[in-house]
Amino acid sequence: MAHKHERSLSRRTAVQVLFAWEMRKSTEEGKKLEVTPDSLMENGELDLIEGPMDDYAQMLIHGVMNNIDEIDERLSNLSKNWSIDRMSLVDLNIIRVAIFEMLHVDDVPVSVTIDEAVELAKGFGGAESHKFVNGILGAIAQGIEGEEA
Repeated sequence: MAHKHERSLSRRTAVQVLFAWEMRKSTEEGKKLEVTPDSLMENGELDLIEGPMDDYAQMLIHGVMNNIDEIDERLSNLSKNWSIDRMSLVDLNIIRVAIFEMLHVDDVPVSVTIDEAVELAKGFGGAESHKFVNGILGAIAQGIEGEEA
């Protein structure tokens, strides 16, 4: 099992790639080219400050992309008064990575996933992002626990 720091770095990298993808796909050129996280990485359009992409980061990125409809539906159902379109792209992608990890990565406790997401929100998000991320993910976790009961 990877050390906490390695997976923390992987989560940070995944959030950065997904954020860059969201930003790039919203441009006119990005819409025409059907930009994906993979195309950004393959074309060298990402300058990841913290180093090379590892397997866990790639798994998170592909996991979010392959499950984005399910993830966004859960998020939309939970945040009826705050649409996904109104969320900051940083917060949204932190939450997406965490929801994917909670649903599909069995060897990471939900509490660790939430703690890691809150730390990412403190580092990347606005002044209140960590509270927003914590609240959303806490509710998601309760919903998942209810499904498993």
